Amino acid sequence: MTGSVLTRAEALDALDSVLPFDRREFLAEILSDDDAETLRHLAKEGIGENSMRALASDLGYLEAWSLAATGQPLPWPAPEPLLIKFIAHHLWDPSKRETDPAHGMPNEVADALRASGLLRVEGPHAPSTVRDRALLLVAFASGGRRRSEVASLRLAQIEEQDPVAADPKEPEGPKLPCAKIRLGRTKTTEANDDAFVLLVGRPVLALQEWLERAKISEGAVFRGIDRWGHLERKALTPQAVNLILKRRIAQAGLDPKVFSAHGLRSGFLTETARRGIPLPEAMQQSQHRSVSQASRYYNDAERQLGRAARLIV
Repeated sequence: MTGSVLTRAEALDALDSVLPFDRREFLAEILSDDDAETLRHLAKEGIGENSMRALASDLGYLEAWSLAATGQPLPWPAPEPLLIKFIAHHLWDPSKRETDPAHGMPNEVADALRASGLLRVEGPHAPSTVRDRALLLVAFASGGRRRSEVASLRLAQIEEQDPVAADPKEPEGPKLPCAKIRLGRTKTTEANDDAFVLLVGRPVLALQEWLERAKISEGAVFRGIDRWGHLERKALTPQAVNLILKRRIAQAGLDPKVFSAHGLRSGFLTETARRGIPLPEAMQQSQHRSVSQASRYYNDAERQLGRAARLIV
């Protein structure tokens, strides 16, 4: 080992307790003096403890994936073909996988990563995550919950109920899954109130799928998933809920600037009015306490659907 390489190797010792760099000599050969000094500086002063742990986790996953997918340690810097392979293993189409088993991440690679505790979710890490679907369906169908309520939702607040009739007029007809969400303290309720709302049908199925695939058995219901598929322990922030909504709005071809998470609440009441659902029934689900505030959305919808504005058409 030359003197300059040895110097770089010694500089990398600062990362030894944090990053999975047991190949000190290998890295010292491919990094420049400036690279090694930058990493050493970040380890000592520039990166917080949480960021360093996240960096270690990311690099550890990359290293394990490279070994599982290629049988070789991760090259540094990674060549373009390897980067493309990584993307192909993590962003793929489930429908194509049904007819082409070679599409996406090979089973043996996924099995190796799961055995190491590094891969905890099934399916591709696509932008369209089952978290977003469950989150938005639950937030809207539960009466247009506030983003703070969605972010703070805990598994202990959810109670599975007996299936209910799909058509209330036919109690013996087809059944739909049902769940109760106890609200606890909200803007319009107190912590000791027995306030709750119900979920029926597709929102329940989406929520069950999310909890099963994320293997959530306690704590926060809606959490982030990092780029490598790791489920975070902490709950989403209210700001994250708003960003998820805006991202989906943009994907739907609408302007995210004119929408926010509050639109789920007002939109719920507007939609119930359009469907002819009585205001007291809608308020029971939305937990609005002010009739005047809730009726405003009803008045707007009824005026658009009413006959008064259609005298001359």
